[in-house]
This record gives sequence, C-alpha cells and structure tokens, in this order.
Amino acid sequence: MPNFEVGAIYHIQETFSGRADEEESKNRYFLYLGEGSVFDIQQKTYVATSTTQTHENSKPVMDFKSGQFGFVSDCHIYFKDDLITYLSKEAFAQLKPEKVGQLDKERLYLIYHDYLDKLTNISKIVRKDIKNCINEALRTYPCYQ
Repeated sequence: MPNFEVGAIYHIQETFSGRADEEESKNRYFLYLGEGSVFDIQQKTYVATSTTQTHENSKPVMDFKSGQFGFVSDCHIYFKDDLITYLSKEAFAQLKPEKVGQLDKERLYLIYHDYLDKLTNISKIVRKDIKNCINEALRTYPCYQ
C-alpha cells in the first residue's frame, strides 16, 4: 500500500467521477488531506479534488495558478463541494495517483485554522481526523520544517 503524504497534490490518470451530477468522468488532481482513524471498520481517505470551473457563492475556496504546486492549469478547490470522504485508502491507491506537487505550510495552516471549521456539511469527526492529520504533517514532514 502506498504511503500518501498530507498536503501532497496527486494526479489521477484514470477517469474518476467524484459527483453524482457529473455527466462524464475525467482526469483529476487531488489534494490529499489524510485518513480516518485506524479504528474505523473501513479506513477512509480524505481528499479534495480540483476544478477549473468557477462556482458562485461556494466557500471556502482555495485558488491555484497554472504551474503552482503541480497544477497544469488555473483551478480551484471548493472545500464544501469538492471534499471526498467516502474513498477507502485501497480504492484511492487503485486509482494509481502520481504525486506532482506539495502545498506549502501557509496553505495547510489556512485549511487547518480557517477552512475546516466552515464546513458544516461534514461531521465533526471527519473535521477532527483531517485536523489531526494536518497537525501531524506540520510537526513531522521534512518539507514543512
């Protein structure tokens, strides 16, 4: 099983549809935010997928420029709409994600201290899991030291 890094940007070559309202699946970029508790029956992987489309009135949003953190075009992550909490680690690994970049410390802090608390569409347990993963990454990953 691959060891995924919190704050890393992964590109998926295979097509993936993350929303029920999407008519077609497409290649995706994912921000890896961590995993659920090891005590869960099926350990979940928390990722957010990017989009090039603009969503009015959808907050919080993080914007990226082409070439920044591994993205090949200008894009956005709308955390309220684009956070995926139902994938198992095995299912994510089967998509064969390729690491293309890594968020900087400032963006991880922003997610931790600002964005997650605004997400009322996910449970407190999921928010806590993601915060724990980000906190651990900021304490231990060499790229954040």
